[in-house]
Amino acid sequence: MSASQQAKAQAQYQEEQAAEYARVNELNNKAAAQEYVEQSAAERMAQMQEQDKASRDAQEVQKEALQKKGEMLASTNASGLALNFLMADYERQEANERDVIRHQYEMSSTSSDVAIRSYRDKAQNRINSQQNYIAAPSTYNSGMNVLGTALGIGGAAVGAADKYYKYKDMQPQSGGTTRNGKRRK
Repeated sequence: MSASQQAKAQAQYQEEQAAEYARVNELNNKAAAQEYVEQSAAERMAQMQEQDKASRDAQEVQKEALQKKGEMLASTNASGLALNFLMADYERQEANERDVIRHQYEMSSTSSDVAIRSYRDKAQNRINSQQNYIAAPSTYNSGMNVLGTALGIGGAAVGAADKYYKYKDMQPQSGGTTRNGKRRK
């Protein structure tokens, strides 16, 4: 009887532990997902701000180039071939500055994408590590369940055998064999 109560108490404890592990696991998963969402959103906001800055910088470069071209055209000092060379030089400078801005934005965007993947991997690792942590106790618990079940079955078998032999010995004996298999005299 005591073994049965202990087995029930152990089973109840294991159920409570499993429920607590599941609750903690769910809270951890939610926290990891929320952290990923917040970090990704912050990174995307920074990326959009960087894109906006790159766009403004490119417009400023274009504006400066147009001003220089306008001043050059309005100037009477430049004429013919010299004017063409100066205009080509301004266009080259504008193109170089735009390339620098574009390259900086692409590097920033790539960095943001890498950071977001890192946040995702970090969140996934956090979730996976919690699942591994929870798997270990449940494996332990299932081992305890198997042990408890085996002990319960063994105890029931011993109890049944005890009752069988007790009642068998109480029955009137009429010839046949004894418990150890010998024929009665």
